[in-house]
Amino acid sequence: MMNVRCPVCGEEFEVDPNLVFPLNRFYCAVCNMLLEVLEDDPIVLNPIDDDDFEEEDMVEDADGAGI
Repeated sequence: MMNVRCPVCGEEFEVDPNLVFPLNRFYCAVCNMLLEVLEDDPIVLNPIDDDDFEEEDMVEDADGAGI
């Protein structure tokens, strides 16, 4: 696991390093804000308005299921 800092609440939380790659999205474990990885070295996170997030934006795995 690796620590990242939420740009919204300022708190650090742990994420799987495999989730930290450009354009991937995950939620802050503290404030539940949807975050998008803009850069992975150094890590730059951008808050995403949940209302703008749609299911078709989800990355699909080989089975066609969202991850």
